Amino acid sequence: MTIDELTTIEWFEAGIISLAILSLMVISQIISVKTTINKEYTRKLVHFGAGCIVCLFPFVFESLGSVFLLSSVFLVIMAGSKMQHKLDAVHEIGRVSAGAFLYPVAVFIIFWFSGGDWLYFLVPMLLLTISDAAAAIIGKEYGYIQYSVNRQTRSLEGSFNFFMISFVVVLIPVLLSHQVQNESAILLALQLALLITAIESVSVYGIDNLLIPVVGFVGLFYLMPMEPARLITHISILVSAFIILLAVNKWKQLTISGIIGLSLMLYAIYSWGGWHWLIPSVWYCLTFNLGVKLTGFNRRSLTVLSREKSNGLYEISAVFHLSAVPLFVLVLNLVYPAPYYFSLFIALVGVATAISYYQFTPYVLKKYRVSSVPRKSKRSQFFRFAISMMGTSVIYGLAVLSGRELMHSIWSQITVSMAGILLMIFFHRYIIKRYRCMHCDRKVVTPVHCGEDAEPISGYRIIGMWQGVFLTMLLMALLMVAINRMGIV
Repeated sequence: MTIDELTTIEWFEAGIISLAILSLMVISQIISVKTTINKEYTRKLVHFGAGCIVCLFPFVFESLGSVFLLSSVFLVIMAGSKMQHKLDAVHEIGRVSAGAFLYPVAVFIIFWFSGGDWLYFLVPMLLLTISDAAAAIIGKEYGYIQYSVNRQTRSLEGSFNFFMISFVVVLIPVLLSHQVQNESAILLALQLALLITAIESVSVYGIDNLLIPVVGFVGLFYLMPMEPARLITHISILVSAFIILLAVNKWKQLTISGIIGLSLMLYAIYSWGGWHWLIPSVWYCLTFNLGVKLTGFNRRSLTVLSREKSNGLYEISAVFHLSAVPLFVLVLNLVYPAPYYFSLFIALVGVATAISYYQFTPYVLKKYRVSSVPRKSKRSQFFRFAISMMGTSVIYGLAVLSGRELMHSIWSQITVSMAGILLMIFFHRYIIKRYRCMHCDRKVVTPVHCGEDAEPISGYRIIGMWQGVFLTMLLMALLMVAINRMGIV
């Protein structure tokens, strides 16, 4: 139903809902102006109160047009009040955030996806309304064990409370729906709570207002039909990935957000693809860790796979830029299943492996005195390319051993991997922003070095190292598509 087809009753209901939410905003603004209460609490008052009202939508509205109208109106109100510097109780939170704009967008998307089904709408919105608001306040008041995510602070206490509340918030509606047995409901609530907690803990700039309900809906839709044994497998994969990555992180190449992000990536690969997609990815992660160990974790020597400036470690942003294109290919395979997507995914994992091996090789040789060949000599470059091609060939071999058919040959895999290395070298020399350390006079790719701000000397400001990695993966995916279209195998 479109907006033009709304009945008088639906217009009246939309008006009452709008008036209730606007009144809530006005009350929170008055509290913010007249008292010394922290604006984070007034913001969460609006967040919680509006969420409770929104949870009534499946029982009040039957048409998508009503929800679209309400969401559009409040999106305009949020944008207008932000530009006019009004509603400080909602917008003034001391950090960059798009949460206020994403909230109405998330409401419309979930109502649309759920088709008005109360369970599939209520669970995602309760996760956003209750879990997120409660965890934020608890974390602010009692968060003593803290960790950083892209220079924004989180607390272990807040994340733990988010998990516990999410478990209850999912379990009760699922039990009341009588769509699954009690054992499945408990396991489903446990897995969804783990998944949403991981998503929330690494979400920055207010994007959790969109990710929490969307992932909550997709997770509920995907997990509901599963038998208890399969649910246990999914829980085991996610928990095991986190524990193993935490255990092997003694070389400190990942922050806690990087570990969570990589765990989510591996879980997504298993959930959407299966074991034959997961095994090459796990091999890449393990050999990357081994490379860090063999290089002695020399922070100053790693350039192409450079550190984020937050504590000099890989953050969630690094994991995102590296995995975004392969995961997009995986989603395409989920929506439009075709054998070609598996080949494209394997080629991209091979590119990432080749780039990593190319970077690690000279430092391994130097540390263990395997070779005295100068790093920039032609002989050294040939040796680095040879090791890189061996790495990408192993990825190809693991894919073949998994039993899935590949639509490209090993020569195409090697060609694309070599092109990826050359492109990354080009980006590194001419495109990526480079700096000179004011303390040690080294040329680096991070704006902070030796604990001091570095001086920019070349490259484009908006293109950092990980943006270069993302562009390389994207262009190599397009190259593989072109190779396939031309019939070159």
